[in-house]
This record gives sequence, structure tokens and C-alpha cells, in this order.
Amino acid sequence: MLGRFPSRTIIIICLLIAIGSLFLRNIVYIGHSRVSGTQVGKEQQAGSAPIILAYNERPPYYITSNDHVLSGLIGEIALSAFRRSGLPYTLQKMPPKRQMNNVENNHERLCALGWFKTPEREEFASFSLPLYQDLPTVVVTRADITFSPPALTLAELFKRTDLTLLVQSGYSYGPYVDEALRQHNPASVTTTGNATEMLEMIDSGKADYFFAATEEANEAITASRNPNHFHLILPRDMPLGNHRYFMCSKQVTPEEIGQLNAAITAENNAKGRVLPDQ
Repeated sequence: MLGRFPSRTIIIICLLIAIGSLFLRNIVYIGHSRVSGTQVGKEQQAGSAPIILAYNERPPYYITSNDHVLSGLIGEIALSAFRRSGLPYTLQKMPPKRQMNNVENNHERLCALGWFKTPEREEFASFSLPLYQDLPTVVVTRADITFSPPALTLAELFKRTDLTLLVQSGYSYGPYVDEALRQHNPASVTTTGNATEMLEMIDSGKADYFFAATEEANEAITASRNPNHFHLILPRDMPLGNHRYFMCSKQVTPEEIGQLNAAITAENNAKGRVLPDQ
């Protein structure tokens, strides 16, 4: 069959085959580039996926109504900030330990509402500007426990070896109280319960006192079965209340944190709230 074609034709055919081979190799290479490009595109698109806003039912900060509307001291501020930012989000109830685990392990695009900022948490999480400042932290204790002097310091409180502190597992009480706890190491027991459950433990004598922000303590005592069984002590060396932030996983980009911060600032200005810019 080849003998029917002139040698020049055979040479041209060979050249065309060689050029075609090179072309096909280039197509394969370009195809791999497109796959990589598609993967990058998916990563970029992941940045626009809804951010999970995780919260735990915790009056007066987060309150879910019967028709599933989130309100509360921080809940309303958080939702207003996200709506103003234009970032897509979904609300999800989530236990505090799971919130922390998801943020620390960067499992998903998630911002946990109203967490304290600590050096340890800053190693794995991104924090927004402050959303809210608590009233001062108080000591919640039984009404039959007295202190002398009544307005004692934390150091004086921790010298009471007859008292047992009730500590929430995984919680920070802010830098001042956290450092005092590390320094004095008072006798304590740990719980995963909420403020209402902690009051019941105090009332039953399983522990003697715990720390809480003033507004949360008042809310819990008012809602308890025996509000007269408790009272609040404000240590005289207790600083102003702690700030609460969005604590976000690293899957939430710095640009999105910037959008969120701009929205928080705008919300604060609109409502006349004065909070620090860090």
C-alpha cells in the first residue's frame, strides 16, 4: 500500500504524525492544568459557602424563641452584624465543647458566638472585633455563706479552704480570673452544666460558689426554683467585664473577618455602643 505513494507524501505524513503526537501531549498537559485550575476554583468557591454561626442556648446572651428566632444580648448583635456584612450564614445550635473542637481543628467554616479571646485560643482561631462587654464577673454563692470582709479580693476568697469552687469545663473567665486561678489553685470541681444546673449543684452542697458575669448570674437566679438561696459577691479587685467576640475557624478568610469587623463597627456606631477596636 505504501508503494503507491511518492516518497515526498510519506515524508509529509510522517511529519504530520509527529506534529500530531506533540499536539496530543500538549493537550494532556493542558488538561492537567485545567484540573488544577478547577480545584483552585473550588477552593475559592468554598470561601463563599455559608458560615455556620454556632451558639449554645444561654440566657440572657442567646435565647431561641418557639418559632426558632435567635435573640438575646449577643444573639441580636451577632445577627445584625452578619446581615450588614453581607456574608452568607446559617445558624446552628451546638454545645460549647463541639464549637471549640470544630474551631480548633478547622473542621468547617464556623464562627462561634460570644467567646472570650485568650492567647491560647488565638493560636488556632481568628477573632473579630468585640461584640459585647459583660458587666463585671461576680461570685455566685449560697446565701448562708458569709465573707469577712464582705467585699473581699480574689486572693482572700481563695484562702477559704472550707469552700469549693465550681468550674465550667473548657471555659475562660477572662485573663484576670484565669490568672488568679492558676496562681492560687483553689479547691474545685468541674462541670459541663449551664448556669441553672450550676445553681442546683451549689444549692445541694456539691460545691459552694462559681464565677459568672453579672447579667448571666441575675438571669439564672431569677429563673431558679429558690432565688432566695443565693447571693452575689463582687470582689473589690474585680476589673471591668470581659469582651466577647466571634471566634472563627481558619476556614473563614481574613477578608471575611475584615468584612465582619467593618459591619460590627458600623453596627456599634449606629447603636451608639463604645467598644475597643481590637
